[in-house]
Amino acid sequence: MKLKEILPNIDFLSYVIIKEYYGDSPEPDILYKGTIFDIPWSFAEMELDTDADGEAISVGLDKFKKDEGDQPCFIIYVRDPA
Repeated sequence: MKLKEILPNIDFLSYVIIKEYYGDSPEPDILYKGTIFDIPWSFAEMELDTDADGEAISVGLDKFKKDEGDQPCFIIYVRDPA
């Protein structure tokens, strides 16, 4: 399933973090942080991937701004289809 297939089902002002695993790295790289509305379309063709728990999408917290505390967010794992 591609990222573009799930985005219409989530509120466009929701805060998301898009992560991708590279090679054998145990920690994913963060590709994007922000609202769904501002996600670059270059990510739309990326396939959903899973984290260590087998989840492609999870709910978490992100330190958005120091003075505002933790920001609730969706964490989405993707992989490049190439």
